[in-house]
Amino acid sequence: MPRVAIRPSRDLADLLRRRRKELRITLREAEERSRAYGKVIPFSTLGKVEQGRVDPGVIRFQQLLDIYDIPKEVALEVVALETLRSEMPQVGDPEALYEEAVRL
Repeated sequence: MPRVAIRPSRDLADLLRRRRKELRITLREAEERSRAYGKVIPFSTLGKVEQGRVDPGVIRFQQLLDIYDIPKEVALEVVALETLRSEMPQVGDPEALYEEAVRL
């Protein structure tokens, strides 16, 4: 079975970053907390995950939800909403946007 790259979720990255800031912990403190939930996640990887540059994978994502005390249902809702979101229109002209909206 061929390997397919998984596009990281920007919304989940934002959720993780906001929650860590609400808890007032640094990336290094989050790295230390990860020891209690399994294998250590380096702070550099945490930073990339929170920037939406890297997909953490299932096991690490589970750890992050536990570290940041985020219910799994919340993460599921964020992903569901992200899949429903449409792409932003590329046209900047308000009249062209209106015409496109009328056409659709």
